[in-house]
Amino acid sequence: MFNIKPKTFIVLVLFFILAANSAVATVDISENQLLVDVNYASLEDDDALDVSMQLTLNNPDAVSSTVQITFSGLPSGYQPSVASQVTVPANGTTTVPITVNIPHREDSGEKDIGFVIIKDTSGNEVDRVTLRQRTASMIKIKEFTIDYTNNDGSSETDSFDGNDINFDLTEDIKSGTEVMFTFDLENLFDKDYDEDDGELTDITVTIDADDNDIYQNEIPDEYNLGSLANHEETEFTVNFRLSDDADAGIYSFDITLEADDGKDAKHTYTNEISFNVERVQDDVRITAIKMTPEPITTCTEQFNVDVNLKNFGTQKQSDVRIALYNAAAGIDDNLADIIIDKYSRNENEWKKVFQYSLKDIAAGSYPLDVTIFINDDEPIDYQRLFMAVEECAVISETIELPEEVITVPEEAAEEATEVEMSVTTESSKESNKVTSSTIVATIEDPYTSDDILVSMLVVAIVTVLATVVIFSVILFKKK
Repeated sequence: MFNIKPKTFIVLVLFFILAANSAVATVDISENQLLVDVNYASLEDDDALDVSMQLTLNNPDAVSSTVQITFSGLPSGYQPSVASQVTVPANGTTTVPITVNIPHREDSGEKDIGFVIIKDTSGNEVDRVTLRQRTASMIKIKEFTIDYTNNDGSSETDSFDGNDINFDLTEDIKSGTEVMFTFDLENLFDKDYDEDDGELTDITVTIDADDNDIYQNEIPDEYNLGSLANHEETEFTVNFRLSDDADAGIYSFDITLEADDGKDAKHTYTNEISFNVERVQDDVRITAIKMTPEPITTCTEQFNVDVNLKNFGTQKQSDVRIALYNAAAGIDDNLADIIIDKYSRNENEWKKVFQYSLKDIAAGSYPLDVTIFINDDEPIDYQRLFMAVEECAVISETIELPEEVITVPEEAAEEATEVEMSVTTESSKESNKVTSSTIVATIEDPYTSDDILVSMLVVAIVTVLATVVIFSVILFKKK
């Protein structure tokens, strides 16, 4: 038996406890996941790039600890670089730089690609963290512009940078008005990168409205734009009209760009456009205007102007006036005291056909101005329609006369045949002459049917007279 003093025994116990603690590493990784930000726009001469990040190690113990850093599950071609062993001070932290050489391969977006693992000096795993690759899209909206009409009827243009999280308009849009989206799209691959690998193909733009009732007329939700070379831009526009009957409220559109690069990686960019449609109190508009007949000519004696009005406002209009003016046609018309109910009611439309006479007007194009007033003298809508007057067309009529059949005597027919043969013989002698029509020999009949009838009557009278004379002579000789 060893004779150990109590104080010595306590010191030995403390020593072994400290040694055990130093042997078992308690280092942990501070990050919940390690993001690997990859941007292929940095590619130039090579098809791979180095991506750097930092790993934070924490040691809560009173003594320093040494750990090993390894990787697991990385895709083929991914080449990490990091210190093999790191000592973390007692009650301290250490930041470890990590670099991974990453090839041009993955689609845009986020994807787990492996783990960073720390082990103690005995090779036992202590902690691990997921590596998550976040690949930037090489197709993006460089600039987005929207042209619209606000509630005051004024034209507005809002522009946004493609890096904005979403596109929110500064003002409300007036229902029933035109809207134009303009997209400036850009290929972010460097112009010095391989032109085949960096070209974006099968570019599509998808516009998905949260409520298709926003459109006056349905529009396509997908557009194909073809291809775009490295570091080039293209502009793309979409026009549509907001529905006259669109309810007031906020509407949103999901915008999605998609394209494939030369490495078959897919690139996607998404954003959202949102705006508010509002109805105002006073909003009477011309919804249709048309002139008939079509066309109007210098021979037209009367024409019509069909006008449709509609109240899109939240207030009934009891004193609407319409004015039509066209100097060439002598039109200076005013019709007042028109009543149109508010938008939410059934009687919120007004229609009328104006009839006008047209005299002594030359061919040309003449403006017809139509102005709508509320409260009798406050202009609220206006349209100019051009009256195109054409020259009166002269119609030529072809009259077909009945054919007359003439019977030609046999002798005359023979003479006609001889004349035709003579003409043919003469023409064969002059074969170098070119004529544009056929030579026709005609025989005119010198007698008409009336002439023949008269002749027969004369012959009959003469015959009768001759017979009478002959019988008279015979009777006279017998006496």
